[in-house]
Amino acid sequence: MILRSSSSSSLEKFALDERTISIILGPHEARVCSAWVDYAKISQLWCKKISQSYSYDINDDSNSRGIVINEQTIEALTILFCQLSAIEESVLDEPEITIDLCARLSDLFGTNCANTLRCFIVTPSLVYSNAQDIGKTMISMKRELPFVDVSNLWKYKPEILVEDCDSLLLKIRDLKETLLSFQLPEPCVHYLIQEEPGLILGDGGFLRLEQIRDASDEYKVSLSLLKFTESGKFLDVDSERWFINNFVNL
Repeated sequence: MILRSSSSSSLEKFALDERTISIILGPHEARVCSAWVDYAKISQLWCKKISQSYSYDINDDSNSRGIVINEQTIEALTILFCQLSAIEESVLDEPEITIDLCARLSDLFGTNCANTLRCFIVTPSLVYSNAQDIGKTMISMKRELPFVDVSNLWKYKPEILVEDCDSLLLKIRDLKETLLSFQLPEPCVHYLIQEEPGLILGDGGFLRLEQIRDASDEYKVSLSLLKFTESGKFLDVDSERWFINNFVNL
């Protein structure tokens, strides 16, 4: 079965590149988990989800330049789901609900379903979340962090999104206030949060904040010379690289 579509945007969340597929299908141990007996059922549900969501002309070669969904794609998504169910067995009760949530969140964060399943594996409690609530949290975070790529937070620290929205916003405001008190330019504050979203949850504790403060004191003059675009991004690559080297993940 090969499903094709000339509309790239309609398939992006289901399509996986060859490297991603090879990484998932490569290890033999990926197929050894308590849920492997449910492989056929999960595979059929992925096929059903994709087929119900969009219309395909399987035999139309004029669509061959579009994104292709093939058996390996379905197998990779199924393997990741089985790995998730080995950690969070309850997803096997109603797997179609988790698959639907996965597709919705992939749309929301502009990523593919493999990345979203990996987030579920890292933070299993996400499978009980509501896509609409996460969407509202995302919008609220974007208001607090207008220059931040919020999808980056989803990719590197998915557990942020299971936090209570009001509590999360308070943590973001406190963190911003703390970092600004170190005389960091506001765009640098936003960039640092984007690259180290764990700071919102207190990763590294006071020691990490002291490192950032000490770096700010050391490079105070250089920080004052940095230039940014209207969207809060570094004006040049060298400035961004300098900031990463001296402030990110010290």
